[in-house]
Amino acid sequence: MSLPVEKATYRARASSSAGFGMSSKGNSQIAIDCEILADGFQGERIAWVGTFSPNTTDRTIESLQIMGWKGDDLAELDAGCDVARLMPDEFDLACDIDVDQDGVERLRAN
Repeated sequence: MSLPVEKATYRARASSSAGFGMSSKGNSQIAIDCEILADGFQGERIAWVGTFSPNTTDRTIESLQIMGWKGDDLAELDAGCDVARLMPDEFDLACDIDVDQDGVERLRAN
């Protein structure tokens, strides 16, 4: 069963991967693969994406810390790292509906 496209909060943990990229506005981003722990959706995955811009960096770092990251060097979260070890905490993952350019709704982790 996949996650429904509706605003909800799920118990989750960081799971298998992390990666860096660029947003359409040219800002650095990090994506963390999250595994849902909630009954009925256990094992489902959704990527959380944080952006590093002058207005969002502090909030992105705070979100990574809520996920359990205790480090101070973002490079340790690069591709191939053991995300489950670096971010061991369970956390509440808020999800909301996002609408793309074509009007298609999808679930987005906040």
